[in-house]
Amino acid sequence: MRNGIKIIVIAFLLSTLMVSCIYDEFPNHRQCDISLRLVNSRGAVLSDSVAHLYNIDWFVNGIYKRTVAAEKDGKYRVTFNSTDRVTLVAVAASDTSECHENTPILDESIKDTWLQLKTGGENTSPQPHAIYYGDLDVTPDENVSDDDPAKSYTILMKDMRAKVRVEIKGLKTRFGDGDYRIVLEGLRSGIAYDGSVTGVLVNYDMKGSFDSQGNYTTLPDEVLPTKSGERVSIKVYKQDGSLLFDRDVDEQGNPLEVKKNDDIVFVINASYLTDLTVTIVPWADIENPTSFQ
Repeated sequence: MRNGIKIIVIAFLLSTLMVSCIYDEFPNHRQCDISLRLVNSRGAVLSDSVAHLYNIDWFVNGIYKRTVAAEKDGKYRVTFNSTDRVTLVAVAASDTSECHENTPILDESIKDTWLQLKTGGENTSPQPHAIYYGDLDVTPDENVSDDDPAKSYTILMKDMRAKVRVEIKGLKTRFGDGDYRIVLEGLRSGIAYDGSVTGVLVNYDMKGSFDSQGNYTTLPDEVLPTKSGERVSIKVYKQDGSLLFDRDVDEQGNPLEVKKNDDIVFVINASYLTDLTVTIVPWADIENPTSFQ
């Protein structure tokens, strides 16, 4: 009986010591309950079944510290020093076969590549299904008490992709009938832990055809946004391989860029005998949307 009492007392003392050690690591600790929500471009909540949710990755002052898995109730629970700048990031992919997730290592930078799309030959990217990303920045707070209740946060995860098309007005009149090739260059195929665009450069070989007015229109391509400081280049080739058009700025001299959640058309004007020009037009503003799909 005495041995049993001794074991119970020792176990109690050990558990108290372990709790003390945990709080020693976080002297001004903050507790958080994190929930993830997939949302569309209008903010409406989507079912979790539309994408595979990876674990939350935890960065302190921009450096990777650990990965947090969901508990039985679907929430992610974290405890950290309230004087640190903490960033929690999450990503989800609708089709995991289209991408590769890099497992972070201790002390890795938040700027490093996290999710990389699998590319085809000649770095031609596939048409990725939805890729959702979300993050949460928790700022330092020296006034947090160990007795404060846990705070609840929700990370809203939005699709990173954009949709692009190309329309070339007057192409048949100026250059004749035949097959043409439209290529977008300068886009990337990866997402960093901080949500910025990274990864290898990829090309998009866009498929299209002539409409009844002799304008050449392409099908939409799903792409990742332009990396900060970079630009898109549009190239138009005729069937014999001759380059007809190569431009990375619009008619005002501004770099051609694709932003997250864009739904745009690169409109190239070949109707005049002057140099071809390109403008960026929102899909909703196109006068004849029936020529697109």
